[in-house]
Amino acid sequence: MDIIGNAFARAINYIFSFTGNYGLSILYLSAAVQIAIIPLKLKRRQGTKRLYEAQEEVNSVKKNFRGTPQELEQLINRIYEKHNAGNFSGCILFILTFLIPMIVFLAFYRNFTMPLTYFCNLTQGQTEAIMKAVRG
Repeated sequence: MDIIGNAFARAINYIFSFTGNYGLSILYLSAAVQIAIIPLKLKRRQGTKRLYEAQEEVNSVKKNFRGTPQELEQLINRIYEKHNAGNFSGCILFILTFLIPMIVFLAFYRNFTMPLTYFCNLTQGQTEAIMKAVRG
């Protein structure tokens, strides 16, 4: 997590050098991350749409099908293949679009709970010495 925390601290400091405001730096970095995952969200939305289209056809087939369960399963698999939608087609994209913002949140949390370490580039020992001196 230190690698990600350091990367985000450097990014915030870089943006801060232009804006002069840490609040704006955080907003701009958050917006950049959201913009970066837009393609994943669009692909997930397309996959979900294909899955709903296939599901409508599967439901109508199940309602009117007369045959063995194996034949029904083969027919359902062909429907999913026709629509290019599998049962788990959107699962990876859903996980990624959830996981990336969560990692960003945790990196921000780590940066702001340990600001001396990330924003002042101090080691853990130096940070502890400063905290001990401040406490008296």
